[in-house]
Amino acid sequence: MANVCVCVVPRFLLKDGQLWLCAPQAKQIWKCLAENAVFLCDREACFKWYSKLMGDEPDLDPDINKDFFENNVLQLDPSLLTENGMKCFERFFKAVNCREGKLVAKRRAYMMDDLELIGLDYLWRVVIQGSDDIASRAIDLLKEIYTNLGPKLQVNQVEIHEDFIQSCFDRLKASYDTLCVLEGDKDSINCARQEAIRMVRVLTVLKEYINECDSDYHEERTILPMSRAFRGKHITLIVRFPNQGRQVDDLDIWSHTNDTIGSVRRGILTRIKANATHTKIELFIGGEVVDPADDRKLIGQLNLKDKTVSAMSHVLMSHKCIFSLTIYTEWFVCLYILPCVCVCVVDHSQADPGECQHAFQPRQLLGLFHWLTGNHGNHFSEGPNPEVESCLPGVVSDF
Repeated sequence: MANVCVCVVPRFLLKDGQLWLCAPQAKQIWKCLAENAVFLCDREACFKWYSKLMGDEPDLDPDINKDFFENNVLQLDPSLLTENGMKCFERFFKAVNCREGKLVAKRRAYMMDDLELIGLDYLWRVVIQGSDDIASRAIDLLKEIYTNLGPKLQVNQVEIHEDFIQSCFDRLKASYDTLCVLEGDKDSINCARQEAIRMVRVLTVLKEYINECDSDYHEERTILPMSRAFRGKHITLIVRFPNQGRQVDDLDIWSHTNDTIGSVRRGILTRIKANATHTKIELFIGGEVVDPADDRKLIGQLNLKDKTVSAMSHVLMSHKCIFSLTIYTEWFVCLYILPCVCVCVVDHSQADPGECQHAFQPRQLLGLFHWLTGNHGNHFSEGPNPEVESCLPGVVSDF
């Protein structure tokens, strides 16, 4: 009951009295309820209250946020953090670093614009020393800030990947060395177990970081991401063609749970010897069409079982249709678009600049034509880009 009174009275004064909570009072309440809590509910009430103080309408004096964060929140034993304690830390962490210009708020996310974040070392301590649930939340926060780089850090992305991976390796090496010292000591079994847990958590950070960067890269890959770098469980997909007046044998497509839907489509095209440029493959699984946008999904993500029957239809795109559309669009451009603009396809060394202030260049006209024909944004992939791939952390860590 005491903790309720301690929190309700200041909250009334701050909200209805339009007052800031100043440094002496803030530190006194934190020390009383968080550091020297008599009951667990005291500390929990403190975490909840300070989280509300750092909400959308903060009641803690902004000028003391950094000092209070460094000298109070970051001094608390990470093992004492609960779910509300982690929420309290996260709000202080983001608010203080945003005020210092180290984090940039962008919609619902935050971008890191400075590697020297206040509270970053403590966040690593929470990952290593916190309970399982709290460590998991700390890993998510660590992943969030390192996979959302601000404008200043984008140019140094590869170096940041390398530094982050190296910091994980250094922590793993330290824990491994400790385990080697403790090996064979029966009195140190608990210590050895704790070091092993720390290693698992650091490995989890590394895995989550690499997976997040891999999932953000939407192009084809020459070097497969680590999550797909091994062959999954073998699976056979039976492809059945609709009855089109003649009997067509089913196709057995060999695949595995780590293969993509797009790979299955290409395998079908190869088996039926169809031209990929003029043939559209539609797959139906369980009576529902598989959206081409899902081609990057893995077979295992669709929970398909071995010998699953999938229907397929293929549409041959007529050259006549494409040709007619092109002729119609050219006619539309000539009749309506060209009279409205000044088109100059001339040698600019001989042209009068005043005559063609609003001129379209040949490249611009081609882009306009593609836009009118519905090809805007639908460029075919030029294939894997090894140079860009080499910047991904999963590839950097291989070297």
